[in-house]
Amino acid sequence: MFRTIATVSRMTKNMKFFSMPQRPRFIYTDRYLGLIAVRAIKSEELSKLQERQNLQNLMNRIVSSADNGLLLSSDVESIGLLVGSFSDLIIYKNLLKRFIELNQDSKISMVNAAAHVNKFFQLCHLLEHPGLALEFLEDRNIKQIMLMSHSLACYSYLLLMDLLFKSNKYREVIEVFEEMDLSQFEKDSETHSILSLAMLALIRLNNPGAFAKATLFMESYLDVKNPIELLAHGKGRLTYVYAWLACKDENYQTAYEIIHTEPSAIKRTPKTNLKLFTLLKMDKTVDAILYLENGVIDNYDDSHSHQKPKICREVVQLLVKAVDESKDKEHISRLRSIFSKLDYVAEITGDSIEDLLFMPVDNVGSVQQKRTSELDALRRRYKPKSLSEQNEFHE
Repeated sequence: MFRTIATVSRMTKNMKFFSMPQRPRFIYTDRYLGLIAVRAIKSEELSKLQERQNLQNLMNRIVSSADNGLLLSSDVESIGLLVGSFSDLIIYKNLLKRFIELNQDSKISMVNAAAHVNKFFQLCHLLEHPGLALEFLEDRNIKQIMLMSHSLACYSYLLLMDLLFKSNKYREVIEVFEEMDLSQFEKDSETHSILSLAMLALIRLNNPGAFAKATLFMESYLDVKNPIELLAHGKGRLTYVYAWLACKDENYQTAYEIIHTEPSAIKRTPKTNLKLFTLLKMDKTVDAILYLENGVIDNYDDSHSHQKPKICREVVQLLVKAVDESKDKEHISRLRSIFSKLDYVAEITGDSIEDLLFMPVDNVGSVQQKRTSELDALRRRYKPKSLSEQNEFHE
């Protein structure tokens, strides 16, 4: 069976065949997800492997061995290195399932299989094949193996949901999220990012009851000993996305309270705009003016800021309308004074609040650092000794 599959994607001697596509990617970037390191290490290890062996012969030996009922973890790793196309992914998927079938009675082998499963999701993401990744997850055995390592499982779910989101499969993002049961995983930057993707998918779907569903998601997530600390100090834009869902539900007071859970010392563009927006929607024009004066203008320090905060044009227009309708001369005078200074301390942007929430996340945060450190550890594990003796390589 595997020999027939292998003929679909014959290995060539051209290294470009195995290269990974490098296209612009949004929401969580490849750098944030640690995929730049994955791509670089894969390329390096493939070069080493090619120096030592004929890749076509290696493929043939592994496929023949699988047909005969013997497939080692190192064999699956080698096939993973050779993946550079959709048909290669199919071969890798089938060999991985064959490895699980042959070694299902060995817990140690299943622990190794968990790393291969994670590698498969990495490759699906890099090659942009959400359908194949989702189909892979539907296998009950795969789900069980993923949970052999909660850390790798959480990372795999993040990769899958991010890939689905980038492919506009928002309904599938929600389905995967609801099925994965986030409560079983440690609360960290990865779970935070996963929940953020689910919330962003709710915004994209724009269905009635989206905020109610988001609240169920959030309440389950905050079912910990220190929920305030988790929400207030969590990394990413989860708080803002949740607040915006409340705004779309016209629940502006709740949206304001959600934003207020974050320490006032944290100054971020989405937070500034959401706070102004909610205050104005609650007819608290004076409070909005005070916040713009004290929270934006008076706190701006160009010696410590590499980028001016952005104020959405829609928020400025809402403020102008509120002040005009008040016909309060003092308010009008103060607003004029604010506008005379605003150009120096902030940038008026045509992006809406919702646009800001969908800006790419590219910071080198704990997700990327965690993945890089794990990749480095695995890289040390698979040194040239293993490559030459057992065809082992970095996973």
